[in-house]
Amino acid sequence: MRILFVLLISIQANAYFNANEVKQSISKKDIDVKIAKKWFDHYYAKGSEDFQTAFDRGDQYKKSIELVLKRYQVPVDFYYLAMTESYFNNHARSHKEAVGLWQFIPSTAENYGLIVTEQIDERRHPIKSTIAAAKYLRDLHNIFQDWTLAAAAYNCGEYRVLRAIKKGGTRSFAKLAEMKLLPDETINYVSKFWVTREIDAKIRKKSLMVSKDRYLDSGTITIKSMGTKLETLSLISELSMDEIISYNPGITRKMSSFPKNFNLYLPRANASLYSSFIRQNGVVSKVTRPEALHLWGIKDSVKGDDIKITFISPQQIKIKNMRTKEETIINKKELSKI
Repeated sequence: MRILFVLLISIQANAYFNANEVKQSISKKDIDVKIAKKWFDHYYAKGSEDFQTAFDRGDQYKKSIELVLKRYQVPVDFYYLAMTESYFNNHARSHKEAVGLWQFIPSTAENYGLIVTEQIDERRHPIKSTIAAAKYLRDLHNIFQDWTLAAAAYNCGEYRVLRAIKKGGTRSFAKLAEMKLLPDETINYVSKFWVTREIDAKIRKKSLMVSKDRYLDSGTITIKSMGTKLETLSLISELSMDEIISYNPGITRKMSSFPKNFNLYLPRANASLYSSFIRQNGVVSKVTRPEALHLWGIKDSVKGDDIKITFISPQQIKIKNMRTKEETIINKKELSKI
């Protein structure tokens, strides 16, 4: 461990990294030509449909992923690392229990701020997991000062790469690969990353029906109270539970309640509804006296309907029936009559 630590310090001391300058990641000189040809042949022979499906799936998140990578000074073409890892499948799971777009194992995911429990697995969230991956890749680059070695370490671990550097006496990925000091899987992985990028940029036909990246028009909310249920969030945000889950694939209906200070992504308008409700000390309740609501214009209310109550001024409250979508504004003094 001491040798690795000294080597790490040596690597950092002998290279300079400008955090504001994001360079191209993997160059052709780092690629194993035979492996690259194998992947190109696979694409043209029988892999084009799988690649196309994966690329179309990735298009749903591409702009958001690239924005996150830029934010953390990671080259935007590391988007294709996620393709190499999972074919952009949120539900991908490896035999090593790595999960999600970026194939995090539980320990690494938790080290980079993701929640991994029986009820919540943020490795499945395309944006949260990308933020974690970008932080991890940035840390790997800070160690190696080389994006190809960072990609290699993402695959086989930083200590495996550090040992290879020490034994080979070089920080050239191509030379380490030539000396067989890195796993065959890692050499294949880096070449596939490069081939995937080239296919998407120069060969594959872009889909005419590109799915919109909905996270570009989303907002984030924070559940500050422990015990808030998915059903309650659905009522407040006026978004179905299935729609909430679709924006936050790390959660399921089986979840009993959200943990305190849990962040979620929602469409911007619905996130605004939630924030306004919390700011106005809103209340979710049920109708006990529908006849009172009938007098105030909410004529289709029945006993047991869910209603959302928000305090829009010191004297006025807004009541909305979540089943009928009818709403009205009444004097605060009348609230006890509902």
